[in-house]
Amino acid sequence: MLPPFALLIPTRNAAKFAPRFLEAFEKQDCRPDRMIVVDSESSDNTTAIFREHGFEVVSISASSFDHGGTRQSVAELATDMEVLVYMTQDAILASSESLGAIVKPFSDHPTVGAVCGRQLPNQDANPFAKYARAHNYPEESYQRSRDDFKTYGIKTAFMSNSFA
Repeated sequence: MLPPFALLIPTRNAAKFAPRFLEAFEKQDCRPDRMIVVDSESSDNTTAIFREHGFEVVSISASSFDHGGTRQSVAELATDMEVLVYMTQDAILASSESLGAIVKPFSDHPTVGAVCGRQLPNQDANPFAKYARAHNYPEESYQRSRDDFKTYGIKTAFMSNSFA
C-alpha cells in the first residue's frame, strides 16, 4: 500500500503543456491524495485548466518565485502528506505506473529519503539534450547511500526536480 502523497507542480504559462500532461496523468494507476499547482502569474489559462481537473491552485507573484523557496512553500501546504512528488510543468508521465513507481520505494524501504524519476528527452530534442538525458538517467534504476560518496562524489545525491 502506498503512503499518502501529494503531487506539487510550479507553473507559469503552462497551458501549452497541460493537454499532454493531463492525458498522461489521467491514465495513472494510482492517484495522489492532494494535487497542488503553485502558479506564478500566468497570463494564459493555466490556472483554469488545472482547476477544471481537480487541482488546488495557489497563486503567487512572479517576482516571489524561487525554485527552492517556492517548492518549500508549497510543501508547507501539504504537511498532511507522507510523500511529496514534485514535477515541472513540462514533464510528461511516461507510463500508467509512473506515480506509483516513484512513491512505492518509501513504503518498501523505510530508509529512503528521496527518489528521482527517469527523464526522457522530448522527441524533437537536439543531440546534446538526448546525450544528457541518457547519461544522467540510465535505463536501470539504482540506489545510493552515503557509503557511495567515495565512488560518486557529489553525484551520489543526484536529483532532478522534473519528477522527484
